[in-house]
Amino acid sequence: MPAYFSIFIEFERKSITHKTVSELAFYLRHAGLTFREGYLAAAEMTENEIISRNQLLLDTDFEPGPDEEDDYYQTVYDLDGFSSVRGMFLNNYPDSGRFAYELLIPEDEIINGKGIVMRGPAERLLRFLMGVWHMPSIQTIQTATETKGELVPGAEFGKWKLPAANPYALVSEIQRKKLPEGYFDAQTFHVGGIVLTNLNYIIM
Repeated sequence: MPAYFSIFIEFERKSITHKTVSELAFYLRHAGLTFREGYLAAAEMTENEIISRNQLLLDTDFEPGPDEEDDYYQTVYDLDGFSSVRGMFLNNYPDSGRFAYELLIPEDEIINGKGIVMRGPAERLLRFLMGVWHMPSIQTIQTATETKGELVPGAEFGKWKLPAANPYALVSEIQRKKLPEGYFDAQTFHVGGIVLTNLNYIIM
């Protein structure tokens, strides 16, 4: 299997409403994603059918099981400049009071074999992330490679817990103040967001 680059869109459980899934679909579309098809068990489903199914599962705080039919339904999207993007809800630890929506992109379309972030794809990715950030209930947006990074709850940020930024993370100003200096370049952008760029990456 190819290596995947992950985008984690973090939410708090208490923020869920009866239209959270449809709202997320709206903001993903606004940021540039286009529905292509359902994936695995959802292969023959429409986007609205997938949204309805996933909303029902989120409403009941459903925890995924071992089989693809016993899980949140996945979606395949198109995004300019990338061969495909696959999206899925993660709610493996309902007691944690949070959940995430994960987007998967082939890693070699963003980071080359030398570990260098390719500027063109990186700029397209950042524009997309900044567009998604408009959704008010989002807590953080974090990125990880196959071997580096995993979602760190924004509520736990501090000296010893840094967001996954490989190469980017989007956080609030309050969250940024909890983080130590020297790890990220921080730039303010619209709607109260901070883009953190990991200083350990070369972008060229």
